[in-house]
Amino acid sequence: ANTVGLVIERIRTEEELDYCYWYCENCNNELHRMPFHLGDIVKQLPKILSEYYDTPELVTCDQCGEVMKEPELKK
Repeated sequence: ANTVGLVIERIRTEEELDYCYWYCENCNNELHRMPFHLGDIVKQLPKILSEYYDTPELVTCDQCGEVMKEPELKK
């Protein structure tokens, strides 16, 4: 799906949040920023991704109108 991901981890305090960011593939505008407190990434990440991709307002760029498609997962 031509995506790039970067994960940097360190021990976090209870007050610290992690964030997922999405950017327009056409104009690089920030589409959405989702804060969350990381507990179990295997359980949390699918819910975060579903919430993002299932919300048309979040996947549509307000600058150029590009709609980000959910990437197909390879099995």
